[in-house]
Amino acid sequence: MEELERAVLCQFDPRLSSREVMLQAQLYTESIKASVGGWRLCFELMFKETAVPVVKIFAAQAITEVIVKRYDAVASDPTVTAQMREMMVKWMKVYLPYHPQEDNSARNKMAQAIAALFKKQYPQQWPTFFSDFSVAPLVADPLTALRTDEQRICVDMFLRIIKAIDEDVVSREVTRSTSELDQNGRIKDAMRSDCIPALVDTLYKIMINAKTACPQLVSVCLSVFCPYIDWIETNLVVNDQMITLLFECLTNELFRRDACECLCELIAKGMSPLHKMDIIVKLNLLGVLASLKTDDTKFKAKLSKLLGLVGEKLISGWTHIEELVKTGALPPQSDLQAKAFVDAALNLLWAYMADDEITSAATFEFAATYLNRLKQEPQLTAEHVENMGKLLTIIAKKMTFPDEFDFKHQDDPEIHFLRYRTELGILLRHALRVQTELVVQFVQLSLNNAISNIATLKWNDMELPINMLLALGEAKADLHNATHKPLEAFFSQSVLNLLAANVHKHSHRAVVIRTFECVSAYFRYLPAGPQIVPGILEAFISFGLRNPELDVRNRVSYLLMQFVKAKRSEIVPITTQLLVSLKDFLALVPQGQGKKILKFECQLYLFDAIGNLIGAAAPQDLVQYLEGLVRPLTADVNKIISTGLYRTDTTENPVYCTLLERLISALGCLSRGVTCDTEPLAKPFQEALVAVLTSAKALPHQAEIRTKVIFFIHQMIGVIGQYVLPYVPQILETFLAATVSSDVSVSIPAVIEVIQLTNQLITRFKDDLLPLLNQALIPMVQQIFKVLNSPVVPSSDDDIQMRILQRIYFVLIRRIAQTLPLVLTSEQNAPRLIDIIQSILLGCQSEDLRLVQLCFVILVQFIKLWYGSNPAAVIPGFNDLVYNHVIPPIYRRMLLPDFKPDQGVPGSICADVAAMHRTMLEKGGEEFEQYLQSTLLPSTLSCNAHNIELFITNLRAAQPKDWRQFFTEFIKHQRMVLSGTK
Repeated sequence: MEELERAVLCQFDPRLSSREVMLQAQLYTESIKASVGGWRLCFELMFKETAVPVVKIFAAQAITEVIVKRYDAVASDPTVTAQMREMMVKWMKVYLPYHPQEDNSARNKMAQAIAALFKKQYPQQWPTFFSDFSVAPLVADPLTALRTDEQRICVDMFLRIIKAIDEDVVSREVTRSTSELDQNGRIKDAMRSDCIPALVDTLYKIMINAKTACPQLVSVCLSVFCPYIDWIETNLVVNDQMITLLFECLTNELFRRDACECLCELIAKGMSPLHKMDIIVKLNLLGVLASLKTDDTKFKAKLSKLLGLVGEKLISGWTHIEELVKTGALPPQSDLQAKAFVDAALNLLWAYMADDEITSAATFEFAATYLNRLKQEPQLTAEHVENMGKLLTIIAKKMTFPDEFDFKHQDDPEIHFLRYRTELGILLRHALRVQTELVVQFVQLSLNNAISNIATLKWNDMELPINMLLALGEAKADLHNATHKPLEAFFSQSVLNLLAANVHKHSHRAVVIRTFECVSAYFRYLPAGPQIVPGILEAFISFGLRNPELDVRNRVSYLLMQFVKAKRSEIVPITTQLLVSLKDFLALVPQGQGKKILKFECQLYLFDAIGNLIGAAAPQDLVQYLEGLVRPLTADVNKIISTGLYRTDTTENPVYCTLLERLISALGCLSRGVTCDTEPLAKPFQEALVAVLTSAKALPHQAEIRTKVIFFIHQMIGVIGQYVLPYVPQILETFLAATVSSDVSVSIPAVIEVIQLTNQLITRFKDDLLPLLNQALIPMVQQIFKVLNSPVVPSSDDDIQMRILQRIYFVLIRRIAQTLPLVLTSEQNAPRLIDIIQSILLGCQSEDLRLVQLCFVILVQFIKLWYGSNPAAVIPGFNDLVYNHVIPPIYRRMLLPDFKPDQGVPGSICADVAAMHRTMLEKGGEEFEQYLQSTLLPSTLSCNAHNIELFITNLRAAQPKDWRQFFTEFIKHQRMVLSGTK
């Protein structure tokens, strides 16, 4: 036991030993967990007084892992689990009460271990669980309950166990499988009939007695009780003693938040709307909410949550009552009474919604439910309109930025407010869907007032109506078509009013950004006119891109890109003037030289916009634009490489490598939207491609540059098309050279890039790529194999990347087999085909069944291509290769324990292999039948004569669906024979 303690301490405290010793300690502790009696050592540690907390935490966690991961092995001996149960009860009731120094984390871990065994054994093997751990005797007598530390410790541990059971069995916040949900349902059913009434009674007595004897236990008990409310009988909660206790707790500062959460859980509990409404009314929750006044923001947020739930349920109940009144099942006054309750809740809503952000946000669902209710009304009454006016006023007030909002340094308060504001925007759009005209009038009036008073209005009051205007646009698609034209006219006129009032020249960044966002969102609704688009461009460039604040300029650059892309046909005639206006913003200089006008990422937005714009120009103009834009960037790339400027970089200050990255990125973005389908148009980009490849060759292990070069090549494949082909050998040679490294963290991503690029080339050029790929395949495959065979640390990032590499290598081979199979069988490549096939067979043995499926698909494709009665015409000896080295490994993989032939991916694999047999029968005829009858079925699979005949008969004659079904059942049968279960 001492050795285990030392190993745990060594493992969790790196100061105590070297990395090698830590690894040995980890292996030792893992071996203890996996050993037959390791759990006993862990229990001994739990009972050892001198063991430090980290050791006990490890021990409890190890016990849990044994129960969760090795339960079947442990439970095969009933005495073992009986001993576990005994030790758990003893630890809680005999050991723990007299060792108050026990760490809380160790207690929680032990509670989780107890809950794990409970989940495995209750109720069948452990029907006495709740009586074993019961603390009812400790709280039965008010005179003695919770008077000693021992009692309090025992009750505290009991509550931790009950909480752990909720987390492991009950909680809906945990994602669970269908089988686990079914199991948990059975456990809850057993608890309802076995112990829940007694458990609730015990919890009640703990709280009653703890109020004076140990107040902190009341809060713990309420938090434990809360999640159980959702699924226990309602009458265990809604009764005089429990409700009285909860209401008393609402007035106690120590317990009120937890008590309020319990009431929230009660109101959220599943039951009929009328039953829920009846409970709300009988408990007078609206009166309680109205009477509770507090400055405690956290408690206020809880009350707001309770109000939100009460309001939602009252509206639901009112809707049901209204339907029953219509059918005559209830008298008319029932409708009036229900409405009165809803009105009372709405009066509270306005107050709570106008409070602080946390309190306000908790009411949004209630407000949304009310809006949904109004949407069902055939016509809004004056009262409805008044309520919507109150809601809109509150939304506008709460949406207003605080004066102190820090845009440059957004910490938690600013982030929370922005999220809150987003939710308010959703509510505003919801209101728009209910009563479009009313909301538009409200926003229009607010905007007109702001524009009229722009000179005296505070910045946040000016920004608010613009933000509301922007928020409305997202709801347009959900509105009735009849409202679209009036709404579009409103958007258009609002944008023109903002521009006419020069709001885009405002001194505050938020106002400027929001104005340009409105222009970007609604320019499509502006009327056509010769001055409108140039005027907007002038606003964007002169007052947006030249705003004194960098963040404004950055945001405007993106919005300008959107505007240019959408309006490019109207902007093409003034392209030259636009390029002159943007010249300063397109300059790329080494870091630290010149004024920073834009972030580089935002400069790319402008290159992107220009590329899309010149792509719409006439061919003769496009040539000039490309020469003026592409060649200067290319010249800068060539200068950095030819003069060796990049060699002056340091690790801390890679000035010219960074500039290279940016130049190449700019070239790639500039090419977007351009199509160069003639040699004169393609030439500037061909020159750029040569320069970019030269930079990649000069800096083969600069990952960032290589990534940018890959991006540029991807662009070129689409932009200049066939004019890329002369450079493919240079491209592949350059990137294969970059894969040569002793560091797998460098070589693996580099090989992945080569494969992805090759896949794109095959997809784009198909047969045109055949001679080029024919030359490049073997060097590429050899380098892929070399990297795949490199050692990596299991479960490391490199291991994950290696798995990705393996998969995309197989994807490449599949793509070649489907598109350019002649590459694989050419005179120079055919001798290495066996190596490729062996690599695929190795993939078939993977634990990743989707990878196995991919490998099987490739093998099936190979068989379709080259198997048959005259294989010598393609690959000599291919039939024998299939018989000896392909078919047997396929079957061996399907007979492994993890392969379930009638489930998911294995089922698809079975179908593929079944189809492969039909293909081989069709192409190989008697030869294939002879192979099955004399070699595969009797020798490899040990089938008897009857089963062999049955297999051959079904292969020949069964319908395709029947054959697939037969083959699946055949594999299942062979697996059972192999395992000895049949």
